[in-house]
Amino acid sequence: MSFGIPIIATAVSDIPQLLTDNDTVYLAEPGNSASIAAKMTIIIENYTKALTVGKRGQAYGENNFSIASIGAKLDAFLNAI
Repeated sequence: MSFGIPIIATAVSDIPQLLTDNDTVYLAEPGNSASIAAKMTIIIENYTKALTVGKRGQAYGENNFSIASIGAKLDAFLNAI
């Protein structure tokens, strides 16, 4: 995600709660190769939209998982105690 390119991830664990299918990432069903192939087809057939999804994913990652973001959240938490 940090490179801003479209990615395909499997919808396991809490990933579907963190990332939005067709918005920040392409989510495929775990263990379903046809689902992964379908997401690859979406990316190939509409690469302009796929790049937008990649950029949204990049922004989401920067806003939620960068050192600066995590540091700010930690600082706010510690100041609240």
